[in-house]
Amino acid sequence: MFSRSLPALGAGLLMFAGCPAYADVIYVDADATGTGDGSSWLNALTSLPAALDLADAGDELWVAAGIYRPAAGSRDATIRLKTGVAIYGGFAGAETQIVQRDVGANLTLISGDMNGDDDADWSNRGENCYQVVTALNVDDTAVLDGFTVRGGYADGPFFGADPASRDQGSAVNIYFARPVIRNCTFEDNWAVNHGTINDHGGAYISNCVFRNNFAVSHGAGLYIHHDVETEAAGCLFDGNVTPGNGGGAYTQSMHGAMIRDCKFIHNGATLGGGLYNHLQSSTMVVGCEFIGNVAALGGGGLYADDASPMVMDCYFSSNSAGVDVEGGGGGQGGSGGGGLWANGGQARIMNCQFQNNVASFGAGVYHISGSTAIHENCRFVGNEAHEGAGAYALISDVTIRDSVFLDNFVNTTGDFPVGGGMSAYLANVLVEGCTFIGNSAHVGGGGLYLEGLTPAILNCKFFANRAVGGSLCCGMNSFGAGILNGYFTEPIIAGCAFVGNVGDIGGAIANFNFVVAQIANCTMIGNQAAVGPAVSSAGPNTTAISNSIVTSHAPAALAGPGLDVRYSCVPGGFAGDGNIDAVPVFFEAPAPGSDGAWDSADFFGDLRLRPGSACIDAGSNALTPTMLTHDLNGAERFIDDVGAPDAGAGDAPLVDIGALEFLGASHLPGDLSCDGYLTSLDLGAFVLALADPAGYEAQYSWCSRTAADLNGDGNVDILDINPFVTLLTGR
Repeated sequence: MFSRSLPALGAGLLMFAGCPAYADVIYVDADATGTGDGSSWLNALTSLPAALDLADAGDELWVAAGIYRPAAGSRDATIRLKTGVAIYGGFAGAETQIVQRDVGANLTLISGDMNGDDDADWSNRGENCYQVVTALNVDDTAVLDGFTVRGGYADGPFFGADPASRDQGSAVNIYFARPVIRNCTFEDNWAVNHGTINDHGGAYISNCVFRNNFAVSHGAGLYIHHDVETEAAGCLFDGNVTPGNGGGAYTQSMHGAMIRDCKFIHNGATLGGGLYNHLQSSTMVVGCEFIGNVAALGGGGLYADDASPMVMDCYFSSNSAGVDVEGGGGGQGGSGGGGLWANGGQARIMNCQFQNNVASFGAGVYHISGSTAIHENCRFVGNEAHEGAGAYALISDVTIRDSVFLDNFVNTTGDFPVGGGMSAYLANVLVEGCTFIGNSAHVGGGGLYLEGLTPAILNCKFFANRAVGGSLCCGMNSFGAGILNGYFTEPIIAGCAFVGNVGDIGGAIANFNFVVAQIANCTMIGNQAAVGPAVSSAGPNTTAISNSIVTSHAPAALAGPGLDVRYSCVPGGFAGDGNIDAVPVFFEAPAPGSDGAWDSADFFGDLRLRPGSACIDAGSNALTPTMLTHDLNGAERFIDDVGAPDAGAGDAPLVDIGALEFLGASHLPGDLSCDGYLTSLDLGAFVLALADPAGYEAQYSWCSRTAADLNGDGNVDILDINPFVTLLTGR
């Protein structure tokens, strides 16, 4: 082999004792005109296969820009990686260090097009190599770095999961191997089966581009098999297409394969336009972007088929699925999941955003067939579907926690346009700690549509959702701008706040036919509807409302048969045990904007109870669902106010009426507004306490002016200014 210059020998050599020896470098340049012995750029080899034949473990091949091909003579010809040999492309042909190369500027192409006559329509490929590069029985010291691999045409015989198969891995075919592949581009490769890179070993693939590749069956870009731990990091999957599944990538790994910090854009498939997760796979998908991918049926961005992927910190935008599929309304499903589709399995989806996706059903996410997926801290924004624009669940037990549904929209194309934020059919979904704001649907359920079984909605906010009317079926008006409970549903809706939801019937909640609903510890204010601005019950329903604040200016907040209201605050009164006719007295009431119309930018109030509110300690402990252990802000649900009468039912501490538990008078120094926080609001209150004692006591009747005595001298005067400023600013 031929070596780079070594350091001076002698005493200096001792400094390098124990350090790795320098690798031998073999130079390759298709245009070289020297001796061809590979000793320098001038005397570089012109053939990449010949250079590999010369290489031993520990050698490096430095390859200059140009076109290189496997040895001629057979379509089985391939560039075969070697253990211990690293192949680097991207050189101009004069560099002395690897860091000097520019892979982007110096195209180093390994081509399977032996005649150089490939067309863009995949014609003239009959002589192309089946697999341009192969990695067989090599470890992670086999490196391919800085190349473009093009023109693989894997249309050969199939022998199953066997290296002899020639229908797969058109660019790189990997068996029993763990090569390192970096800084490479794989484009314009074609396979019958298992895509551009077919990984049966567990490669590490980083900073690579998969572009405009095609597979007849599955995984046009990257295909990861069952028993491997492949890692793809920082890769781009762009414009890869298959009529099968997994346009960008397809994974079956049950052993912790990881796809991280990758971008999937404009890929297409029947299922899983960007990425397809096969049966029982448990691939981790972290920090990835899925943008503009298309699936004919399901999972524009990602499809999980009875799989359990971990999807974290990902962004799904402008993906589409099933948009050309007609019908399927009213719980029939069958297509959708613009961002993500989970068919069964136990997907875990955390810290993800689904934005501006489009689908027949579930433009953000779609869950079906027993999916027990868990969503945590996700955002669903601006998605559009025939039904269930943000999320759709059918025959599934999905959990969604601490997530936001914002401005999602159900169009009029479908048969049953409901569920602007989310739809759930025959699904025991748990939706907890979520915010539904500004979502809309024509028939109803602007925020949420539920039908069948016993879904639980806990500690959620429903603000400015709309049921916009004009239904396409049944001559119905719009129902349930916040939540519409459909046929044979037994929902538990507890600890929720409904503000500014607008529809025809049931501004906050509507129950429609054979519903048995439990609504507990909720606050409903500022909702609008011609019938039942807070709750409407239409048809043979049973609606139990307890420990709730239910207000409306006009008409009556509650409407319809089957209403059983107890231990609730209903200004104007409503018959039932423990009900009170009182103003609830919030810290700050909600208010729409200057146009008087509720939208997602409006102020939805501070719905905590002020000291002295009649709702404090006035609820029934027995009517509080056992699963409701905390209030809407996360405080414990049963806190006693020693200054309030125990007007409710049960042993102290008694639960408060409404979504928020009163935590007691504020003892926070400087909190002159007594709201439990030290903010700029307290500055005005402090000035008022200092300058106008009577005005302060009138405006903050639930507070004590003595709280402004911050220097503790028994007086409220200018000497308290500096201590207050210190508290407010922290300086």
